[in-house]
Amino acid sequence: MTIRARFLTALAIAVGWTAPLGAANVVVFEQSPDPAVVPGASSPFPVEEEATGFRAADDFLLARDATIRDLRWWGLHDPMSSGQDDFTFTFYDDASGLPGNVLMETRGDVVVMPDAAIAKLNFYRAALEEPFNAAAGQSYWLSIFNAEPSAAWSWNNSLDGNDRSAYFRLPSDNVWMANLVSDGDLAFQVVIPEPAAPAIAGTAWAVLGLVIRRRRKQVARTSVYPPTD
Repeated sequence: MTIRARFLTALAIAVGWTAPLGAANVVVFEQSPDPAVVPGASSPFPVEEEATGFRAADDFLLARDATIRDLRWWGLHDPMSSGQDDFTFTFYDDASGLPGNVLMETRGDVVVMPDAAIAKLNFYRAALEEPFNAAAGQSYWLSIFNAEPSAAWSWNNSLDGNDRSAYFRLPSDNVWMANLVSDGDLAFQVVIPEPAAPAIAGTAWAVLGLVIRRRRKQVARTSVYPPTD
């Protein structure tokens, strides 16, 4: 068997040993959407009978350090909205139970589709242009804002969480107000990649090294001890 063939065999074995079934992305924080759909506005254009738009935010805390590259959330457009999207994602530190200093703001590659289980609701997913590094046990705030000027968009609520979110009126006055109601949390997921690929690659290359060493030893033995008749 050639070294190439041995390597491909070894790689297949290594992947089988080290790759968990379905290894992909892991949800490390989740507030699932309320089927009743009680959304909170987070866009420039007024929603329903409001005089101004709003920016909404919700807090989260992770059990482990993580580099956040993927966000998922639920929301919908008001009938008066243009239906256009231009989402920004802003991370804040916590200031006594409200969003504090801006830690990072970015955009992302957004995919939207109708939610499979809740009528009228959309499910969104974004691969962030810039990842956010979150420390374990640290409270952060996330604002998902549809910055399209003609968008009257709302972030759907969740019955999970700590009954705490925040908002401020537009144009931006940056005076955050607490939204302390039982259905006031917002529906989103924080997703990180499963660290399985490096382990697979490392194991495969280790096995390849073993195959090469064995091949070299075999060549050496053949040259020193030629076959006899």
